[in-house]
Formats: sequence, C-alpha cells, structure tokens
Amino acid sequence: MERAMTGRRIWLVAVVIMAAAYGCDYLWLRYRMATSKAGEAFGRVTFFDSTTMKNGKVEVFYDQPLTEVCVHSIFPQVGDRPCWYASSRTVKSID
Repeated sequence: MERAMTGRRIWLVAVVIMAAAYGCDYLWLRYRMATSKAGEAFGRVTFFDSTTMKNGKVEVFYDQPLTEVCVHSIFPQVGDRPCWYASSRTVKSID
C-alpha cells in the first residue's frame, strides 16, 4: 500500500513540475511579446520539401524554399513550433 502511494506522489510531483515549466515558459513568451527589451519572441526557419522516388532515393526541392514562423521557447506555444526543434528539421517529406 505504501509503495502505491509513493508511486502516485512521484507522478503528481512530475506533473506539477511539467505544468509549472510549461506555465513559466508561456509567461516568459508573453512577456517577450509585450516588451521589445526582452528579445525577439518569434523567429523564422527556412525549410525545403522532399519526396521519396521509386528507386528509394530522396529528392529535395532546393529551388522552392519555404519559411516557417517559430517561437523562441522550450515548448510549442501559440500554435508555433519551438525554433530549436524547427531548425533541426529543415527538410520535410511530402510523401
């Protein structure tokens, strides 16, 4: 019985920590959106489409660059992906 309570406490603490981190990240982003002194809240990432051909090779369309708006935060906020995540995936498959 005591182990079950300990497991529940661990899960509760983990959920509270994640909720607090997400909330702080959101508040920091809103602050940066409201004031220009805190730094840029949004960024841009250029990415390219790609497709897999019948022979298994991937063709990247470098002549058609696309731009995505990203947010400088840890978690996805206000409908945009974080810039650290978006910049690590600059080729998107359109299969």
